[in-house]
Amino acid sequence: MFHLRGNARTSGEQRRKEKDNVFGSGSRAPIAISLLVKNPNAQPHGRIHFHDIGDYLSRGDKLEKIAAFGSIAGINAAHAWQIIIPDVHGDWLRQRDGSFSEFIALGDKKDNNPKLFENFSMGVVTARDAWCYNASKTVVTSNMKRMIDFYNHEVARFDIVHPALDKKSREVLVNNFINTDPSQISWTRALKKELTKDRHFTFKPEELTLSLYRPFTKQWLYFNRTFNEMVYQMPRIFPDAAAENLLIMVKQRWSGDGQLALMVNRVPELQIDGGAQCFPLYLYDPVVPAQAGTQTTLDFIEEKPLDSRLRGNDDERLGNDKRHENDGDGFRNDGEGHGNGDKELRNDGNERKNGGYVRRDAITAEGLAYFQQAYPHETIGKEDIFYYVYGLLHSKDYRSRYADNLSKELPRMPCVKTVANFWAFSKAGRALAELHLNYETVPMYPSATVLGAGDARSLDSRLRGNDGYGDGNDRYTNGNDGSMCGSGEQESFWRVEKMKVPKTDGKKDLTRLIYNAHISVSGIPPEAYDDVVNGKAALDWVIERQRVKTDKDSGIINDANDWAIETMGNPRYPLELFLRVVTVNLETMKIVNNLPALEIASD
Repeated sequence: MFHLRGNARTSGEQRRKEKDNVFGSGSRAPIAISLLVKNPNAQPHGRIHFHDIGDYLSRGDKLEKIAAFGSIAGINAAHAWQIIIPDVHGDWLRQRDGSFSEFIALGDKKDNNPKLFENFSMGVVTARDAWCYNASKTVVTSNMKRMIDFYNHEVARFDIVHPALDKKSREVLVNNFINTDPSQISWTRALKKELTKDRHFTFKPEELTLSLYRPFTKQWLYFNRTFNEMVYQMPRIFPDAAAENLLIMVKQRWSGDGQLALMVNRVPELQIDGGAQCFPLYLYDPVVPAQAGTQTTLDFIEEKPLDSRLRGNDDERLGNDKRHENDGDGFRNDGEGHGNGDKELRNDGNERKNGGYVRRDAITAEGLAYFQQAYPHETIGKEDIFYYVYGLLHSKDYRSRYADNLSKELPRMPCVKTVANFWAFSKAGRALAELHLNYETVPMYPSATVLGAGDARSLDSRLRGNDGYGDGNDRYTNGNDGSMCGSGEQESFWRVEKMKVPKTDGKKDLTRLIYNAHISVSGIPPEAYDDVVNGKAALDWVIERQRVKTDKDSGIINDANDWAIETMGNPRYPLELFLRVVTVNLETMKIVNNLPALEIASD
């Protein structure tokens, strides 16, 4: 096999190594020349000869190499073949570290082997993002009402034209009957099946929820089993918009470039670049009718929310010795429930009733025992383990040592050699979680300068709230003249259409950002782009999503300024977000770079 590389579905440094495809832009898939020889008399059977053309090669470079070899004989003459012996997993290249299988699996749905999390889920797949997602709650409401009405009209029209048919007869006719106008509806296999069952639907406003659409970008989601093609296990993780949870979102098909995980606290979208699996702090189980009576909805009353525990505002401050005063599951054993005001704590310290659901820990008893046995003289709770996982997944040593495993399978969790390092990873995971969950409220990067027409200093001062306009986090409402009440600043001044990183001498100048026609930023540290999440620098995600975009099929407009004004009450939000994520990235790298070296107990 002669591997010509050119995989355009990779990212970061791996994408640069793959570089050009020999077929140019005609293919995004990697290309290889394979010759299979059947020879019953060969000894031994099944020998694999492999040659990799090399890294960082242009299309021209690759074609020159192919021409120079001329044939298989040319590779023979150059002694360039590598003999491949597949491992037990069938891997040819980047063969896995066998010791990885000795650690407890993060999750496992195929076997009954020990696992750390009882359940996990991919993010939501709507198959109609333009309709189900939007930066504006008003717009997504209007779009979904309009689409549902159109769907119901199609059901009624089908019934008139083809009355009294059974389901199978309807299935035969549906594809050629329905109106597929993309400006009216987005059909999928599942939605067509609903039509064949003669089902009608109504818009449910309570199923609008905030969702993490991309890293550091929330949008409004119509979270509905019918109009989302696949919701997977998300209803057990976020049963409704009021439910609290934390998820460690682990990247699938990790290429070895960038971070492996991101902490989120909202329903996540599947995520492009290979998708993600989400491991929750809690699971929610429906209460059976005998327990719930006639109550069918959740009733959450916050007493000590997750954010309070994360920030350490309730006597469990990070680094405080009281973190050990818990009952084995991360909650203090003082008779108080620490989430959702649920004072009805069962004897096992785990299950809590919340209206129509029981909330319990997602980390298994066997997962807790795995760590308690490794550190028998420590009081370790499930939340401690949850943040340990997040901290360890950020370890450069862990990602480097097990890169070949992590590119092909879900992570497994080793016990580090010393209890001090366990707490160091757990504490770091907690600090990283606080950064990544609260990215909208961390301080804006102070050393960047916001420039604009007129007095640049006053513009920078207005953004940061140093001129009497507030603290940079104030919420405004529209004035009658289109200006912002309390500030006199027009929304149009801060409006973003599409941010841009300018070029200097043909190369991107990462120290600068063009925000809009009259606002720019300078003094951005280039290293702020080093924090790669889901295959792209976190700042690039902000630049990509904080914009106005029109879906070419439906014509639906998704305007980031709507989120800024309607949800955040702050027209400056897109610019502030960029400067806050600069801070998040730099602080993330500080924590990551100060993690202890990976020393595993079994080494």
